Amino acid sequence: MAVWYNEPIINIVLEKIRELTKGGSVPIREDELLSALERDGYSISNTDLAKALIRLELLGVIYVVSSGKDEKGSRNIKLVRRTSTSSALQL
Repeated sequence: MAVWYNEPIINIVLEKIRELTKGGSVPIREDELLSALERDGYSISNTDLAKALIRLELLGVIYVVSSGKDEKGSRNIKLVRRTSTSSALQL
């Protein structure tokens, strides 16, 4: 059964990425992000998280790098730092 939230999943994911990466200074792993979302009460599936990450990467907000291992959750997520405040993305 699908769960409805007051805001789009992509915004929830982006907010949590900003929080966990401390504004883009520290990369995080995908499994850390999913665990943090679950601790905050969000039940987001791996598929929905992957879709949100792909959209954010296509928008140029984050980039995702595989660690090269075949382990689940081994992808690293980095927030793209913007140099200009006028280029801030509002989702």
